[in-house]
Amino acid sequence: MGRVTWMLALRQLRSAPRQSALAASVVAVSVALVVFLNALIGGLQRRLLETTTGGIPHVVLEPAPREPLPVWVLRPSSDSVYVGTRSTRELRTRSIENWRGWVSWLEALDRDIAVVIPTVEGPGVLTRESRTEPIRIVGADPERFDRAFGLQQRLVAGRYVGLGGGEAVLGHRLADRLGLRLRDRFRVTSPVGTSTLLVAGIVRTGFSRLDDGVAFVTLRQAQSMLGLGTAVTTLSVRLRRPFAADRVADRIAPVAPFEARSWMRENRQLLAGLQAQSQSSFLIQFFVTLAAGFGIVSILITNVLARLREIGILRAMGATRSQILEVFALQGTLLALTGGLVGAGLGVSLALLFYQARASAAQPDLEVFPVDLNAGLVLGSVALSVVVGTLASLIPARQAAAVDPIRVIRST
Repeated sequence: MGRVTWMLALRQLRSAPRQSALAASVVAVSVALVVFLNALIGGLQRRLLETTTGGIPHVVLEPAPREPLPVWVLRPSSDSVYVGTRSTRELRTRSIENWRGWVSWLEALDRDIAVVIPTVEGPGVLTRESRTEPIRIVGADPERFDRAFGLQQRLVAGRYVGLGGGEAVLGHRLADRLGLRLRDRFRVTSPVGTSTLLVAGIVRTGFSRLDDGVAFVTLRQAQSMLGLGTAVTTLSVRLRRPFAADRVADRIAPVAPFEARSWMRENRQLLAGLQAQSQSSFLIQFFVTLAAGFGIVSILITNVLARLREIGILRAMGATRSQILEVFALQGTLLALTGGLVGAGLGVSLALLFYQARASAAQPDLEVFPVDLNAGLVLGSVALSVVVGTLASLIPARQAAAVDPIRVIRST
């Protein structure tokens, strides 16, 4: 594409400023809608995903249920008759004894595994003066647990990282109901006895399951309170990509003596909703982009019809069909690029404007319109507009290249 082609394309665009501005405006509005709507839909998906998985492991590994074998399986005999019932009742709490080796094995198993948290969970009753509340005791290494769930950043007061024996972090709703504050003491009755703990922190996670009835303690403290010795009850796995949960669980299950549960399999309805949102986003983007393409085609066709005489003269002066084709294809590309850049800026500004909205002064951190803006979305929208603009311009460009110079000059 030579210098003459560029000069002719720019000259024609400048000679019809209204048409050029209209075509660029169509592209700008389309790209702005694509960026804005995709940012809103992506933000909603992110919020739903965080609401669902922000406070839970992506994959949970628990000891597989033990099922007693009938005696006739162990000692088959055709001369004996056995009478009895088959039972799957657990004789004791299922636990994982050699969890340290499994943690190392799991973290080296798959690159999507970010961190594995040995966890002890069990029931308890919290007592403060004459008031009691049923709670869930959750014990883990604070540093490792914070890497997975970011509990330290969600503290209202106190600390979680560096938690010691005899200390606990409580959900803010649980603490409010019982009137507990930092450095207050309370008792927890577990299946093996009663322990006195000190409030070292109060957390607001945004998940009612955690804020209403969970006491976070160290791993050793929970093992002692639940009588597990050095064992743990679960291995909680957090992934770098939450949607890899099914694949990772399926990879672990056949080679490890665990029951692997994926958050995706337990939230099929949510996944169906996210998939429907993604499909809606694609359809919106498709039809908006199609409308922009039609706008460019119609405006450039009008431009060709208005410049038939000039095209005929150019052909008579020696311009080839390919040069005429390049001129109008370049016009479409320039219009799409200009409109795409302007539209991307408008879309980003509109998304950021909505992002700044907050529900109220009392909840300044609550997003009314969550948005998910990223460079890939913006650059992809601009690139898509350029591709569509170039392809759309080929129709009028071919029409211009097919002009017969003799017929045009005779008719003028």
